[in-house]
Amino acid sequence: MTGGYAAGAGSAPAAPGVLSPDHPADRAAVDVDVLVIGSGFGGSVVAAELATAGTQVCVVERGNDYPPGSFPRGPAEYATNFWDPHRGLFGM
Repeated sequence: MTGGYAAGAGSAPAAPGVLSPDHPADRAAVDVDVLVIGSGFGGSVVAAELATAGTQVCVVERGNDYPPGSFPRGPAEYATNFWDPHRGLFGM
């Protein structure tokens, strides 16, 4: 797991906590009601709705880590972030 957060109590956290399998303290068991795999459009919406309803939610994501300011912002940058293995492109 490269990232994720636990949320609940009526709203999503102000700043999600990022868990890392490389950090021993992050390997501890997490007790949640729902585990959402993937933070894409569907997963993020489901997680937000469940957290808003007070459900304890944990979102796990395998995608790349994007530090602030590094996410593609324009057409030229987007062009290399599509999924097309035949062209050597594997998404973001």
